[in-house]
Amino acid sequence: MYTIRVHPPYAWFLETHQPREPSFS
Repeated sequence: MYTIRVHPPYAWFLETHQPREPSFS
C-alpha cells in the first residue's frame, strides 16, 4: 500500500478499493 502524505483521502480510498494502477508512485 501507499502512504497518505501527498495524496488526499479520496486517492487513498481509490487505491485501497482498486489498487491496480498506482498513478501516485
